[in-house]
Amino acid sequence: MKSQLVRQTIRYFVFAFLLFLLGSSMGLAQDKINLEKEEVMSWLERNWMWVVGGIVLLFIIALSGRRNRRMVGGKRKTTTVVKDADGKTKSVTTTEEPI
Repeated sequence: MKSQLVRQTIRYFVFAFLLFLLGSSMGLAQDKINLEKEEVMSWLERNWMWVVGGIVLLFIIALSGRRNRRMVGGKRKTTTVVKDADGKTKSVTTTEEPI
């Protein structure tokens, strides 16, 4: 029983020592980093032209889709179904109105 406790304690110390070595080696491996202002700019500052271009493209697509629907003579269909108490269909009315 005592030998198992000693073995387990030794394993914990070895594991803790390996973790300490790993952490300290990571700390030593870091180099000094020199950054220029252009490299530190935010994502939006670097890509603002792409963002604006995407917004303009979506706006153009939305406008062209709306115009095509009006030119074709877009109509809205509304269907009304009337049922009796038993759930049987009594009447169906469909109306069309221009958009």
